[in-house]
Amino acid sequence: MLVKTFWGLIVPDRTVIVYSITGDKHKNQLNFALYILNSISNEICDREFVIKLLTSTQYLSCITMASLFFPLTTLGKEKICQWKSSNQQASPFDFVYKKEQLPSLLNGKQIGEITIVRYMVFDENNPKETIFLYQWLNSIHYVTTENVVNEDLLFTTSDKLDLERLSETERKLRSNTFIFDARVRPVRLCNDTVDLEVTTRDTWSISPSLNLSRSGGENKSKLSITESNFLGTGKLISVSQSKNSQRTEYTMRFEDHNIGGSRRETVIEISDNSDGYRQFFTLNLPFYSLASTKSYSLTFNNEKLSQPIYHDGEKILDVNHKNQYVELFYGKSDGYINGKTNRWRYGITYNQDKLTIDKSYDNFRDQGIERKQLYPWLELSSLKNKFTTIENYRSIKRTEDINLGRSFNAKIGYSDRSWSNDHSRIIFELNSKNALKRKNHLFTVESSLNGFWRTDTKKTENLALRFASDYYNFSLKDWVFFTGLTVNHLKNPHIENQLFLGGDTGLRGYPIRHRASESNAILTIEQRFYSNLHLFQLMKVGAVAYIDIGKTWGNTLGPMRYSVEQDNRMLANVGFGLRFAPTRAYARHVIHVDIAFPIGSKDSDVSSMQFLLSAKRRF
Repeated sequence: MLVKTFWGLIVPDRTVIVYSITGDKHKNQLNFALYILNSISNEICDREFVIKLLTSTQYLSCITMASLFFPLTTLGKEKICQWKSSNQQASPFDFVYKKEQLPSLLNGKQIGEITIVRYMVFDENNPKETIFLYQWLNSIHYVTTENVVNEDLLFTTSDKLDLERLSETERKLRSNTFIFDARVRPVRLCNDTVDLEVTTRDTWSISPSLNLSRSGGENKSKLSITESNFLGTGKLISVSQSKNSQRTEYTMRFEDHNIGGSRRETVIEISDNSDGYRQFFTLNLPFYSLASTKSYSLTFNNEKLSQPIYHDGEKILDVNHKNQYVELFYGKSDGYINGKTNRWRYGITYNQDKLTIDKSYDNFRDQGIERKQLYPWLELSSLKNKFTTIENYRSIKRTEDINLGRSFNAKIGYSDRSWSNDHSRIIFELNSKNALKRKNHLFTVESSLNGFWRTDTKKTENLALRFASDYYNFSLKDWVFFTGLTVNHLKNPHIENQLFLGGDTGLRGYPIRHRASESNAILTIEQRFYSNLHLFQLMKVGAVAYIDIGKTWGNTLGPMRYSVEQDNRMLANVGFGLRFAPTRAYARHVIHVDIAFPIGSKDSDVSSMQFLLSAKRRF
């Protein structure tokens, strides 16, 4: 795609704008000379005459001086503008901005010049960000290349302008981890041609980090160095070591989410763990826009790991997995029609999982299992486009995207015993999301159901149900009242699947994995505060006070041959905490620092206070 770049020459009462096509030096010079000459004369200069002029410094000097006294024209034709944006270039370092109300006459006009403006991590015009450290970080940072931004655009010069496509391009650019924010806006309509401006601001992409977290009495650590925008090309390279109570893991990862501008993506990961290994590879063409009509993917995973089994909050044994997984699919869509897109995927999956037990346990339900499925499947997904932007939703004081329309997908497959040498099963998945906003009130609902249907026993297997509903009240400036309800249920789960309550699994005032059961529910009530404090120009700061109420019911899960009824009393805690949203790196994360106090607990393993430190993708 050809992207035109502008130069402006400001003089008293005059502005001369000259354009050229990037990537061809001779054309740049030729177009420059043609443009200036035709500003001086009503006659069209011929190209041979201009080429001769290019060899003469004297002529070019005269042309440049003369151009200061003539109005803007394009090859002899006067440029008449029907509309210009009332907004000047908004500061790229504003974290939230209000979109300009655009006239409907822009829709359907031909797109003309596209200007791409890319900004560094720190603002050199902000005195608070001119300290040596920030300027040094800017100097060693590779700003995202114009080509990378250009390849993510969902439009090109000479296309008909679609305002929805501009908003979708903004969302696509913002979805990159190395771009903090993006804006796409029309700047002028001249001669029935709309000129566009694309603005992006980078985040710091080289991330050497030491992450320490504590939740429910359990410590986790991760040491890594990640370059999410290698040399400004948008490619990710990462080397990391992570450690928790279950394993120590060393990982190398590579990601390219737009291979050579083809829209294809690939991820390669190799890891060596204290309990096994992992080799992962995927190559796919996603439905990269609402109007995309095809998709395909190949995924391979070869993995060995140990998964701990807990009972009464204590690990009692490990289940060893050796898993091989291959999936291939092709997707088809009619595109974006009447504000909605429907997509079909046709695929085949092979999944083999061998399980063994590290040590014997008398009541363990199975000492060794091999699960194998080979099945074709069909998936339908539907997405209604009601995307908009919002503030103080999952992050702090920044532009966020939310879809107020419904998204839904359903998948079904069949694995026959003659193909897989295992029980015949129907495999199914259902997922739904919806959101509704009325003035200062926002409601969101999510639900999922997945599992197997055994054709021989006529029963479900490894059935998992989840329902979550959240409410946000934005009535007061910088204050948000939040309440959320989550319900989880397992039925006939596989032996390694356990459902917990406590710590980062719901009740912040209780130890991690405090209770296990077939079903649980968690109600959270929070009063959130979003401050204007920008700590060291690196983090936005918020605060929260909360109440968590949780309950489990049904039988305990785990390695017992016969499940045992447990204490199903209601549990509750109160607490408060701080939230830190990085603005220069890790822009998708929010750092949580919490102190929580259990209410009325008499359990000996529950402390009077829990301290939690973690990083999440929501406030």
